[in-house]
Amino acid sequence: MQIFTNPKLTAMTFLKRHLDGSTQNTYYKRYRQLVITHAARPVLKAMEHELGKNPSWAFCSDQRQEYVRVRYLACYLLKKHTDMSLRQIASIISGGVDLFDHSTVSHGIVAIQNKIAIIGNNGNSRPVCKETYNLIERINHEIKNDYKLPQSLINNQS
Repeated sequence: MQIFTNPKLTAMTFLKRHLDGSTQNTYYKRYRQLVITHAARPVLKAMEHELGKNPSWAFCSDQRQEYVRVRYLACYLLKKHTDMSLRQIASIISGGVDLFDHSTVSHGIVAIQNKIAIIGNNGNSRPVCKETYNLIERINHEIKNDYKLPQSLINNQS
């Protein structure tokens, strides 16, 4: 039996319709987390390839710079390449535990944007932090060429 016969019917819409419309249902919550995790997988895999290890090692409450940098990079890339809300991204970088909230994600995105901002004029333009800029360019290239993002799975979620 194929569940998703209508291509416009997303997984989340299906669940809402078939679980009495309740978003408080335990099955709905578990499946929602699986859908969010599945949508984040291509970005995290590309980061793993570029960083040499899985970025989930940095998804903890440790405040050391190398952990914070990886978390912020994940926030920036997930926001750029998916339709996830800040709250959903916080759920990914927290590992399902409430370590971080939407404001942490927002701060991380702004911090990375400031590092890769182009400064200078005409012939002298350059990114603020060339290392971060180049890393993001390599990860973006890998995501575009090697992974297909499942955008349709994460549309219309709260």
